[in-house]
Amino acid sequence: MAHNLNIDEKTGKANMAYVGEMPWHKQGTYLGEKEAMAEDMIIAAGMNWEVSTHPIYSGVAELKEISEYKTIIREDTGDVLSVVKNRYIPLQNKDAFAILDPFLPETKAVWHTAGVLGKGERLWVLAKLPGSIQVTKDDIIDKYFLLTSSHDGSSSIQLRFTPIRVVCQNTLQMALLGEGSSIMKVKHTINQGSKIKEAIKVLGLVENATKEFEVTAKEMY
Repeated sequence: MAHNLNIDEKTGKANMAYVGEMPWHKQGTYLGEKEAMAEDMIIAAGMNWEVSTHPIYSGVAELKEISEYKTIIREDTGDVLSVVKNRYIPLQNKDAFAILDPFLPETKAVWHTAGVLGKGERLWVLAKLPGSIQVTKDDIIDKYFLLTSSHDGSSSIQLRFTPIRVVCQNTLQMALLGEGSSIMKVKHTINQGSKIKEAIKVLGLVENATKEFEVTAKEMY
């Protein structure tokens, strides 16, 4: 499927939640017109599960642990999401929301969309910022703050401003194009916690990124 949303095998529903307008793929769980609580979005987006790390063994007569690598396993389904280097530390789904929680009241942003891609290899959470950018009289652009992460080692934890409403794999890829809107990238290592806390201190950069985008958009017009 082009959207690549994770589908719950029991219900057949896509693990994605949204506020406001229905996405183009008509998938996901609707949570109202204006705002939703983080706890409700985690459940509605099918993100209320964790991953765990497990050692890898090889051998014929005798099994030996391959100490340089480990597997990331989705606990609710048992799916092996990746084989990563031993220093890789996964970011649990609920912690993706916890990162942005302190930021939302300060900026009056609200949770807007969230979802899981593939078998759970990748996820995103999107908050809608107040106000909009008026490029021309008939060209009004909404503002969003995006956090995306992975459980397969394919990407770092990324925080960025985007004018794109992320609802699937395609829109996520579009939102990640270019470096101009990037606020911070954090590798999945033992130091990720302290680096993310540092990111919260500099989230004022979101407003700077918004202004830069507005100037660029008007210049292009």
